[in-house]
Amino acid sequence: MKTFCPKILLIEDDPADAELIREMVETKEGDCVVATSDRLSSALKLLREGAFEMVLLDLGLPDSSGLETLRRILDEGPPLPVVVLTVTADEELAAQAISMGAQDYLVKGRFDPDLLYRSMLYAVERKKSQQQLKDSEERLRQAYDGLEQRVEERTAELKKAHEALQKEAMERLKAEGQLRHAQRMEAIGTFAGGVAHDFNNILAAIIGFTELMLGDTAVGSLDRHHLGRVLQASLRGRDLVKQLLAFARKSEQGRKPLRLSSAIEEAMNLLRASIPATIDIRVEIKSESGSIYCDPGQVQQVLMNLCANAVDAMEEQKGTLGIELSDFEISPDADILDIRPGPHMRLSVSDTGRGIPPEILDRIFEPFFTTKGLGRGTGLGLSVVHGIVRSCDGAITVESRPGEGTTFRVYFPRLHDRPVEERGAELTVPRGSERILFVDDEEMLVEMGKRMLEGLGYTVTVATSSSEALTLFQKDPARFDLVVTDQTMPEMTGLELSQQLLSVRDDIPVILSTGFSHLVDADTAGAAGIRAFVMKPLTRSELARTIRSVLDGKTLNR
Repeated sequence: MKTFCPKILLIEDDPADAELIREMVETKEGDCVVATSDRLSSALKLLREGAFEMVLLDLGLPDSSGLETLRRILDEGPPLPVVVLTVTADEELAAQAISMGAQDYLVKGRFDPDLLYRSMLYAVERKKSQQQLKDSEERLRQAYDGLEQRVEERTAELKKAHEALQKEAMERLKAEGQLRHAQRMEAIGTFAGGVAHDFNNILAAIIGFTELMLGDTAVGSLDRHHLGRVLQASLRGRDLVKQLLAFARKSEQGRKPLRLSSAIEEAMNLLRASIPATIDIRVEIKSESGSIYCDPGQVQQVLMNLCANAVDAMEEQKGTLGIELSDFEISPDADILDIRPGPHMRLSVSDTGRGIPPEILDRIFEPFFTTKGLGRGTGLGLSVVHGIVRSCDGAITVESRPGEGTTFRVYFPRLHDRPVEERGAELTVPRGSERILFVDDEEMLVEMGKRMLEGLGYTVTVATSSSEALTLFQKDPARFDLVVTDQTMPEMTGLELSQQLLSVRDDIPVILSTGFSHLVDADTAGAAGIRAFVMKPLTRSELARTIRSVLDGKTLNR
């Protein structure tokens, strides 16, 4: 049974040798196909065209000789096993042929059919093994290349994921810092509101009794002059408390639609005279018609405080103060904490001063924090700005580089198609003769309120507790024309007392006053049926106008 019969190309230029070798092959395998060629060129052409399985090669041919013949067969022909048949018995030449890629080297006249057959068989098997090894190496190389490419791709993916995680971590740290800052500001604001309540009660007594004494003091006297100074200092203290309340976001007096460009022009008219000539002022109004909802005086205070800080930063040097107003659209992904997306007005105040050190940049909005020397500021300027802006549902940001300057940007929600109100004229101090129930748990305020209102012509009944007031009213609801009550009292708040009074007599006018309360504001009071909500301390004329307006049927919201 024949098991090995390759299709062979015999390249031999000697016809006798060619016939002899053919006979040797056919002796072992009679069905083998042996094609012959006597030149290298024709042999290469046959190899390219035919499906041969091995080559028997004589190195000495008419158109090629020696190892060059072997090299061309291996390089230009298909990858077939090659057995060299030559008359040269040279071991060094044989070794070179084998190293070049020949499978065997046989010397003519020294082999028989069996040796030739074995050589051919081994040549095919070795070539097959070499090809398998080569194929395996190629697959391994491709697998390695693929693995290397995958490693590179995965490395790139991991790098990208790492960068994304780093960015997310930085954004989270930034957000946590903003949240901590907001919480700290909220805590300080709550504290400021509590302090403001106590201060307001104290100031209310000082202002009230001072005005009572002024009414009993001769015009032009030294005592009257001194009392005027006390009243002036008390009103300054009241303004300071208002600043605290603005920071605490609890003061909403006077909020109305306001054309921001007009407020800026008014503030700049006041500021120009106080700014040194060494500072160049550049005002750029890019939006003339935009309106916001805020107190005009507070907006001017924001601008004046920011400009004052900018001027201080450029002290004793030349510089530029820039004020710019423009429309600004805040996108949902804007990096501005606690502000709603939509159309805004952006007010920018910049300077070319010394800048703010990075280590204190996150503290500049805290109340009483200042880097100025003793007696040069209260440390409330920026905290008040922050509170006013937040009370107007806005936001404020700051950018600063030491030695280059600082820019504050204030964002106010822009109003659409809402009329801008003009300021009304001041009213004279009115009087009356109606009957008033005055309620406060502070005895000094009760005494002051009674004397002040009686001095205005009213009949006044006082109560130092909510329960006492309710009892007096329930006994004779028609006895009173008006109730003035404090909000923060033990047993029952002013709001709760007002609701009880209105349940007894639903047409009784009530004025609710407070130094500070997080439980009630003007909207809450109005919804409860209260005619006026006012903030302590009030001057005599302010209280008189409020009472007269309510008794005349107007609903006030101070």
